Amino acid sequence: MLERAGFRVLLTVTTTILSLNRALAWTLYATRLTYNVSISYTLTSYIIRLFSIRWSLIIPIIWIKRAL
Repeated sequence: MLERAGFRVLLTVTTTILSLNRALAWTLYATRLTYNVSISYTLTSYIIRLFSIRWSLIIPIIWIKRAL
């Protein structure tokens, strides 16, 4: 009877540890995914800004050349 109770405690502790491990793994995965998305978004917005700045410099030059 005592062995059976010890086994149940061990099983409960093991199950709890595995569940916490899984929850921690999902949390870390979600955090990493969020981090990757934010980095990707930042990179995309940087590229868009870069092209916007270039076009805002090029378009007036084209207009000036056409006017001349």
